[in-house]
Amino acid sequence: MAELEKAGVVQAADTLEALAALIGVDANNLVAEVDDFNTAQLNGEVDPWRGEIVTNGFIDRSPYNAARIVPVVAKNFGGIDVDIDGRVLTDKGTVIPGLFAAGELTGMAGGTMVGDRGFTGSLSAVLLSGRIAGQEAVQEVLGEME
Repeated sequence: MAELEKAGVVQAADTLEALAALIGVDANNLVAEVDDFNTAQLNGEVDPWRGEIVTNGFIDRSPYNAARIVPVVAKNFGGIDVDIDGRVLTDKGTVIPGLFAAGELTGMAGGTMVGDRGFTGSLSAVLLSGRIAGQEAVQEVLGEME
């Protein structure tokens, strides 16, 4: 956490009021939100921010931390499952003849086609998976024509 604070990603303070000053929000509102959250936790009530019963602990001891969260358009981490050739698979893992997929449709920039054990979020992965799926689709069609 110290590295994140040093980098300016996270702000930390010993009190909610001090944290509010650091992040530029009204201290009374921050304290009230935390109190509401803790009350919902204590009473097993629905947290209005999450729409579900609060079960993940109280916000009741320092240091209090805050990080700026900015919503952005992100990548799909799910998608259609394909084999290494871009052929679409059923939920049982069998190939659906004549159906191919690539790129973001198959998960994060190619998903299982370019490797699902790490970061595959690049344009080159999308292009590679599209090229492979296209080549395999052509081979399938040409094979049926013979």
